[in-house]
Amino acid sequence: MVALKQRLHLIGAGRAGKLLGRMWCQTGQYCIDRVVTRSQATAKEACHFVGQGRPGAIDALPPADIIVVAVSDQALASVAQQLAELGPVNQQIIVHLSGATPVAVFQPLKALGYSIAAAHPARSFANETMTAQDFAGTWVAYEGDHAAHAPVSKLFTSIGAQLFDLTTENRPLYHAGTVFASNFLPLIMQSAIRCLQSAGIDDSKAAQILTPLVQGTIENIARIGPANAMTGPITRGDVEVIVKQMETLPSDDIRSLYKTLSLAALELAITGGLEDDQADAVRKALMKSI
Repeated sequence: MVALKQRLHLIGAGRAGKLLGRMWCQTGQYCIDRVVTRSQATAKEACHFVGQGRPGAIDALPPADIIVVAVSDQALASVAQQLAELGPVNQQIIVHLSGATPVAVFQPLKALGYSIAAAHPARSFANETMTAQDFAGTWVAYEGDHAAHAPVSKLFTSIGAQLFDLTTENRPLYHAGTVFASNFLPLIMQSAIRCLQSAGIDDSKAAQILTPLVQGTIENIARIGPANAMTGPITRGDVEVIVKQMETLPSDDIRSLYKTLSLAALELAITGGLEDDQADAVRKALMKSI
């Protein structure tokens, strides 16, 4: 006997919504029904990318097993209100993908027959092709009703991800952690590339030089932890190198970033075994005006 596919609606079809929709479609376990975006044109484009579905509207959604909401945080309350205006449903699950907004944004829908959930993949969707290739093993932060847990878990495990529970109270800290790990890294890399540019190395070559260094550092963090993975002049207490670098940095904004990050790195170096006198010398050098 062939198992019936679960029917999904997608509300919002940016990078995350479209890519996840395509991956769910490709499992053969889910059928993408309606895709709701701001216009028919973008909805058609999203359906083409997903490989299934047709453009829809919130005020005319047929029944589905799961509604996946992949809109911006600011739009979540509006989506909830529009769905509430449709009236009661028969045991539908609604899940949003935001890392910052708690599941309570969907609270008004519970009395109408919805089981509510939030499931945030700790994954960047900037490069759709690479994200699809590497998605297996992604952790997904789950918050929501007990009734929604098993279906949402199956939704993500079907594409190789795994869930962990997250409370509303801990969501801001969790999301801040993902911002540090993902959103700030490009800023640091851009500053590193600008330093190499000022040293006479062109953009593409700079990225080629630095990328293996970053990849190796990330691998070391996973294997031995941040404190043991950190190397460089801060960990050695090499004041002369630090002072020379600060003197030659190409701009005030990079110098300020270097100083701020170095002071934070100094605390990590201390936990990694840097002697107190070396730490004091580094701190004085960093605090001295250039």
